[in-house]
Amino acid sequence: MSTSESFSCELNGDDRAQQAERWKDQASYIVRHVRSENGFRLTFDTVCHDQLVALVATERECCGWADWSLTTAGDGTVLEVTGPAPGIAALADAFGL
Repeated sequence: MSTSESFSCELNGDDRAQQAERWKDQASYIVRHVRSENGFRLTFDTVCHDQLVALVATERECCGWADWSLTTAGDGTVLEVTGPAPGIAALADAFGL
């Protein structure tokens, strides 16, 4: 398996496009973001918590090479994604970070 394949998404084209649209729908709820070499943390307004639970469940299946953590904090819902730097860089680009 090549390096790019080891960080690939398991969703097919249509499903991948739909998942990307779902994430874009949640982008306006991001209240804070922090990026590091091996990951990033996004804090969302709590109003979208249920949608994030569903999105992260899908990501855990299709992009299992990354660690997807979703927690509730006093000021919002926090998504933390960590993993190998090349894959995280691609995900961060997809999230516009």
